[in-house]
Amino acid sequence: MSRLYRAALPEDYVHNPDTGLWELSFDQRPVAGTRSSSPEEGAAQYNAAREKFKSAVSAVRQRPESVFSFTEMTEWVVEHGTTEQCQAVRLMFDARDKNEFDLAVREGLKVLPRHLDFAYYFGRFSDRMRVSVPLRERLSLRLS
Repeated sequence: MSRLYRAALPEDYVHNPDTGLWELSFDQRPVAGTRSSSPEEGAAQYNAAREKFKSAVSAVRQRPESVFSFTEMTEWVVEHGTTEQCQAVRLMFDARDKNEFDLAVREGLKVLPRHLDFAYYFGRFSDRMRVSVPLRERLSLRLS
């Protein structure tokens, strides 16, 4: 969702005789262009600073969609994960009981991205058994 930002016009500036500067009437924050030697210069500086801010906000990488199943998590790790991330998932698959699984999950929390946490942290020990054998083999190939 985009946010609207008000652009500054030279008419939005009021002269402050104490400082000898023109000050933007609707924004008193310490942003470039809120105080200036001329209203035209201030408006240009303020609008450029706001545009730079909007660009930075929109450039922030979008968070990937959450993954809710072990199959989706394994697919992501096989396609995009590092060796360390693949190993963390492999440890979850290799767990012999719930306690080992919980330990593997704690280790996974350290290396796996946050959009995968629903799949392993809130998943059940038995959920890992729903992952197909060919996908598990692809995971093993990534680690060899």
